[in-house]
Formats: sequence, C-alpha cells, structure tokens
Amino acid sequence: MFNTTRTPVTVFKSTDPGAPVLASAEGALKTVLKACLVTGYGTKTALGWEALSESDFEITFRSRHVKATKCCLVINNKTKQRVAQVRAFLTHADAVSNNNGNTSSTYNFAYNRSGMIQKWWLIGNDRAFVFLVNTSNSAGTRFIYFGDFASASPADNFNNIFLCSYDGSVGTSDNMSTGSSSPLYGSSGAYYSYFSKSYDGIVAWPSAGTNAIGKELARPARGIYPNVISGGLAASEIYLLEQTGSGGGIRGILGGIFFGFDRMGGIPDGTELYNVDSSDDVWIKFEMDDSSSPQHDFSCLINATAWDM
Repeated sequence: MFNTTRTPVTVFKSTDPGAPVLASAEGALKTVLKACLVTGYGTKTALGWEALSESDFEITFRSRHVKATKCCLVINNKTKQRVAQVRAFLTHADAVSNNNGNTSSTYNFAYNRSGMIQKWWLIGNDRAFVFLVNTSNSAGTRFIYFGDFASASPADNFNNIFLCSYDGSVGTSDNMSTGSSSPLYGSSGAYYSYFSKSYDGIVAWPSAGTNAIGKELARPARGIYPNVISGGLAASEIYLLEQTGSGGGIRGILGGIFFGFDRMGGIPDGTELYNVDSSDDVWIKFEMDDSSSPQHDFSCLINATAWDM
C-alpha cells in the first residue's frame, strides 16, 4: 500500500553536550531549531535543512531533499519570550508574502513556563522532523511535526504534513498554559493538523486526521503497561486520514511515530526502549499530549533509529 524507504534519523536533546538552551527569551525556539536543522552543535551534525530567510527572531526552514515538497515552516519568535508563532506555507514566496499558509493566522506554540529551563528533543532526518518540549503538567509534551510522509496516492506531489500543539489559552500573555490540545486527538483533523494540499492537489491545507489501533477507544478499554495479557506493550503506525466529498480515506502514514495501545504513563518521557520489536531499533517514549487529566491517553513511541518515508 505504501512505497517506503527506511531512512535513518538523528536524535537531538537538551542534555547533549553543547546543546542550545530553550530558555525564556526571544529567539530561543528559533535558536534550538536552527542548531538541529541547519548548523549543528557540539559533535552533532545538523539534519541538512536550509534557512531560506532569517532575522533576529524569525526564520524560515525548508528541506533540501530532492524529493521534498519544498513546503516551508516559519518560526516567528519575536515580542514574546516563551511563546512562538508557527505557520506552514506551500512555498518560500508564499512565506514572504504571507499567502497560502496553513490557516488565516499563526499558531501559538508555548515552549517555556515561568522562565524554567525546558527539556526538549528533536528527532528526524532531511525530510521530516518532530520537536518536543516537556510541559508544566506531571506528564506530557507539546510538539511540532513537519515534513513529508509516505502517501497511499501514487501521484501525490504534496505529501507534506504539519502538526502543532496549539496553546489557545495564551492570548496576549507570555507563558505556557496548563494544557493544550494534541494534534493527534481528532480523527477528522480538527486539532491543528494539516496536509499541504489535498491528495488531488486542488485544496490547500486541508485538515489531516489521525488514527491508530486503539486510538479512538475509551480509556477503560485500553490497558496500562505492561499489558496484562502479553506482559509487554502493543503499538501501531499512525495513519493520516483525509476527508473528501465521497467520504475520504487513508492518505498516508506518519513517519516514525507509533501510537501505544497500552497507556505508558509510568515511563518518563524521553526514556529509551530496546528490544521492542524483532529489530535492533531504539524507541523513545513520549506522552504526546498535555491537555487532559488524567493524562497518558497519547502514549507514543518514536523510532530513534530510522523512519519509513
């Protein structure tokens, strides 16, 4: 169904030697992302993305890969020290003219609370990445995912996805609220997740839904890790759904991230797991949500070795 290529990924994290600090400061998020995607730091080589335009507090990122869709991600980290404005565009020209963005407005991505030094992770390659930051809650992360995905449509020239944890409670304040809705929440894509264009290339930035085995089940129907039956855990790929006039269907798969059927709240975010499957791949556990209480409804595993792209 999907013609994929196994593509190695690199893991960047705030505890690396020489890693930039995600502090309470204008430009802090921009600095961290640029170090991971463009310049590198310490002994870590950057992922090879390009910065098409840059000012003191704003930057536009784009993949250099020959097969990339050439969509752009703009980070505006000006005027606020703990919140950045994040928006995706079809082309660099659109980003410059502020046209053909994912919505009519930007998203508030709150990355710091009360001046704390935040833990962060970025995992990805030269075509796609996910950036995660810990939150004020007892568990959970906020994240940005941007890049290409493996499409079910053989003629898909816009197989780019943008997901962003949106802090709608920020408003005019400059702080992280106590919760934000996960972009993985809705199967219809109502929670800040977008394809760059529809599968037929006609509609710009249609909503992207997500689904996985057990994702739509109520909490009591899912187990708590370790699973009482298997003694281990179960996880599945996350499928990307697009609504169409005839009902829609599976558009593609989200690279690198698996949804955990078993709730894994007892495992700290950022924990590396080994021997999860029959391969030698390393997986990292994250709660990819911080909106609900109790949490642990979005326990996910991110492959830290390679993604199917």
